[in-house]
Amino acid sequence: MRNRSSAPNRDEDWLKRGSRILLRTAAWLAVALLVAQIALRLPLLRHHLTNTDEWEGIPYVSSRSVR
Repeated sequence: MRNRSSAPNRDEDWLKRGSRILLRTAAWLAVALLVAQIALRLPLLRHHLTNTDEWEGIPYVSSRSVR
């Protein structure tokens, strides 16, 4: 039969470890998002990462700004 007094400690350790992994993963994803956003602001890198600028047609000009 299992010792029931060790089960809560084991579950607590598992939750702490899982929380640490999730926090670390969220931090890495936030850093990756920041790096990607910065990379898209640099024209040389944006040219290699996306073709959107080349695919755009005539830029939209709001009728409010034209007088």
